[in-house]
Amino acid sequence: MNFALPILYSVVCVTGTLYRLERSELPEAKFKWEHGKIPRIANMVTRTNGKPAGFVQDNLEKSEDFQPLLDCIYDYDKWHEVLKALNL
Repeated sequence: MNFALPILYSVVCVTGTLYRLERSELPEAKFKWEHGKIPRIANMVTRTNGKPAGFVQDNLEKSEDFQPLLDCIYDYDKWHEVLKALNL
């Protein structure tokens, strides 16, 4: 499980940052976020074959809601604004 901890920490950190940006609670943001809800990238795939890893795959792929979770991430048209707000 030790190999997964850095990945888990990264996902939690990025997801939390986007959550704070979305609610204009991120003082480091370049401008106030006024573009609505940012998709939860914690649903993002983690393998090169386009599938999520481990228990995520086991639980989500059984659900009909899995593909829409990914589609909202891929179809989100404000990622450039997110990067700009984060100075990236």
